[in-house]
Amino acid sequence: MFQIDNSTAVAAIPAPTPAGSAGYFTDGNPATGVSATILPAEFMNMLMMENLNVLAAGGITPAKGQYNQLSLAIAKIVQSGAAGAASETTAGILKLSTNAQVIAGTDDSTAITPLKLGGCRI
Repeated sequence: MFQIDNSTAVAAIPAPTPAGSAGYFTDGNPATGVSATILPAEFMNMLMMENLNVLAAGGITPAKGQYNQLSLAIAKIVQSGAAGAASETTAGILKLSTNAQVIAGTDDSTAITPLKLGGCRI
């Protein structure tokens, strides 16, 4: 992943046009007069910026010719818990309890598995 850097690139992202109707890409069909979908710069800029923002959130510096940067960034984001902590009302990331935490029964920020519960003798 790398930001476009050829001689035809512009220095600032152009303003987006107003949203139209949602649709899908087509290769077109000359026999029926259906034109192929044109990929405008605006759409390609959106894809590029979304991907670059994932890299930034994962602390990955974009590198030309490296083709696993999105997966590395997503893994770092997940491992960091940036997706948010789990609660009784919100799905999220949580840490599993240690045996000592289960026995103490005072930690409300971790979770216990049935296997861990079965292995603890209180």
